[in-house]
Amino acid sequence: MTATDETWICPANPFGHKWDDTGLHCSLCDAARTAAEAIASLVGSHRGWTVERAERLAATHHAEVLRDELQAVLIEWPCTHDASDDEHSPCPAIRVHRDDAERFAELRDESEKRRKRMAAAETDLRDIRETLAPNGYPRRAPMDLGDTIAPVIEWLLNERDELKEQLLTALGNVAREAARAEQAESRLETVRQSARREEMTRRKRDAQIIILGDQLKKRGVTNAEISEWIESVS
Repeated sequence: MTATDETWICPANPFGHKWDDTGLHCSLCDAARTAAEAIASLVGSHRGWTVERAERLAATHHAEVLRDELQAVLIEWPCTHDASDDEHSPCPAIRVHRDDAERFAELRDESEKRRKRMAAAETDLRDIRETLAPNGYPRRAPMDLGDTIAPVIEWLLNERDELKEQLLTALGNVAREAARAEQAESRLETVRQSARREEMTRRKRDAQIIILGDQLKKRGVTNAEISEWIESVS
């Protein structure tokens, strides 16, 4: 049994148009067909066959080839769900073509890393919620905690900025008070020095008066006269 000439006639223009040597392209127009279509047409042209039967046979063969290829490399997606979760059914195995196995493994590892980061983020979020609204204790945030904590974070940042501003203001006041205290201490020290000079001057004067009194006594001047003179010059 041989294929009829109709197998090689282009259906787009059957008058003089034929498929080229590859059987996939028309030699005179832009018509084209796939290898599976060419094979189905070729097989269907034999006695006892039709194109429909040949197409079904080719599709079955194609599925068998893919199944064999997929069975060559079996990669099971690791189930990451909690084993204690009774409502979750086991994750199914995923069959991957050998040419995609390496890329699939990379995507699987990347997905696992993202899952772990998501789990860590959820743990942090739970800890933040427990800190801001501890169970059995008054809420520490001024607003209810909804699905997100962005409003609370914004409130905390505003509180931080306000406290920072208050701290800077307080530090500025302390610095000014320290400067005024230093100035007062400097003025007080000036007064102390002036008082010490006056005290030294007074002592020198008293000493001179005593010496002068002794000299006057030697000359016969009485104490009453000396006292009267001191009061007159004081």
